[in-house]
Parts: sequence; C-alpha cells; structure tokens
Amino acid sequence: EYLDDYRTFLRGLHKSKKQIDNVASKVMRIRRFLNFMAVGALQLWDWSFLTRTERVMEWVGHLRRCGKKVTTITFYLRNVYSFIRYFKETPPPHCRLKGSQLTAALRAVLRCISALLRYVSVHQMKVEAKQMRVISVADLNLCGQRCRDAIPQLLERLEKEPTDHKVRYRFFGYLAAFISSIDGHRTGVIANMT
Repeated sequence: EYLDDYRTFLRGLHKSKKQIDNVASKVMRIRRFLNFMAVGALQLWDWSFLTRTERVMEWVGHLRRCGKKVTTITFYLRNVYSFIRYFKETPPPHCRLKGSQLTAALRAVLRCISALLRYVSVHQMKVEAKQMRVISVADLNLCGQRCRDAIPQLLERLEKEPTDHKVRYRFFGYLAAFISSIDGHRTGVIANMT
C-alpha cells in the first residue's frame, strides 16, 4: 500500500507513458531493496529493518555480484535515498522509527554513494575512451560509397579473370567492408562466416 502511495507521488501531474515506465522501474528497484533489507529481519510491520545499515552495504555487494555496473548501482542508491527521504517526511501509520534512525539510514546510503563515486569516474573514463574508438558516421558513409563504386568494377574483372586470386581477395575485402559499414560487425566476423 505504501509503495502504491509512493508510486502516485512520483507520477505527479504529468502522466506521460515514459514517466509512468520510469516510475514503475523506480518502484521495482525500491521493492527489491526493501525485500533485500527485510531478509532475516524479526519484524517487518514496523519497518525497523530499515535501521540495519550494514545491509545497505551488503546490498551494494549483492548488486555487484549480480553484474551491475557502478553507475547503475549509484543510480539505484539514489532511488533508495529519495525513497527514504520520502519515508522520513511521510512515514506510514505503523512506522515505529525515529527521525534519527532514518537519518542514519540516509547517511548509510550516502556513504555507499560517495564510496562508489571514484569507481563511477573510472567507469566513465573507460566509456569515453571506448567512444573515442567509434568510427564516425561520415567515415562509414564514405566507406560504403567507395565500396559501392569498387565492387561492380571488381566483379567485372573477376568475370574476365576468374583465377586471379588478388582480385578475388580484394572483392571479398570490399564486400566485407561494405557489409560492416552497414551492420556494424567487424570485418573479421564476416570473413569467418561460412
């Protein structure tokens, strides 16, 4: 019930399809976090399991073991932080937690976020380096055009000289480059196709 109230709060006035999908994702993450926090807790009805701050750090480890990237984990933690702030400001009727206990939970989440920030920076640098190696659209278009110009000529030469291995290899090279410029596979993938 409480998560439904939180979902309504997140939706707000503008209920576009994208916003509804985003809210559903956030609530799903919160539900998973709450389920993780509740494992092994003695009482669930009073929300006291939220005070188990060591479980927050264990959750980060659990997400890492599940293969989540540090940027994703940080994003999840920010969703949790927003939920706990909402929880602190509008607690459910059966909540027995004090404001100081919720502040401790918020601090635990912030501690996890700040511990991950360095790894987030390293991850972002790796992504940027990877993006630097991406071939530009202009270069791909130029490659495709050159292949479209060269392939017919090479086919004509192969008709005249079917035993010329250099022409055949050149034809297959241009064909592989042409297909790669369209679908993005490396030329080696196409060369190894049977």
